[in-house]
Amino acid sequence: VVNERTGTIIMGKQVHISPVAIIQGSLTVEIQTPQQVSQPNALSQGQAVDGVMPDLARCGGLAEGMRIAGLAELAGLPFAPHNVCSPVGTMAMAHVCAAIPNFLILEYHALDLDYWEDMVTFTSGPVIQNGAVVLADAPGLGLELNDEVAKQHLHTRMSRDYFGEAL
Repeated sequence: VVNERTGTIIMGKQVHISPVAIIQGSLTVEIQTPQQVSQPNALSQGQAVDGVMPDLARCGGLAEGMRIAGLAELAGLPFAPHNVCSPVGTMAMAHVCAAIPNFLILEYHALDLDYWEDMVTFTSGPVIQNGAVVLADAPGLGLELNDEVAKQHLHTRMSRDYFGEAL
């Protein structure tokens, strides 16, 4: 898969790289772990991958994400979590990332969702300001879910209730 906007190439299958000659320009190859890794010593002390990119919503949660980040730090690897979450999930991940010394970047996919910021009321203004997630000084995550907007944008695979309330 090629992202035409960034020039990033994503390969989801096993790839064998042979020696190549570069006529013009330069080539940088970074190998990130997949979001689900099921092999012993997956990080191989930093010799098999260039960074760790777990999906914190699917890898066992925030605490497990911190454990993965710790293992990555021991291997000398940066931690750059996958994130396709709502503002609530994004803020939770940002709090985890703020506590991780080898944090590199938090992936973000909601640029095209015009309702994304409307899903919450955040004590410090917009959740993302100047390209960064701003952590609030308020208790918890520093935001309040806007139930009406969230109900309007429930994922189609979700059940037809909202926190136990029939829709």
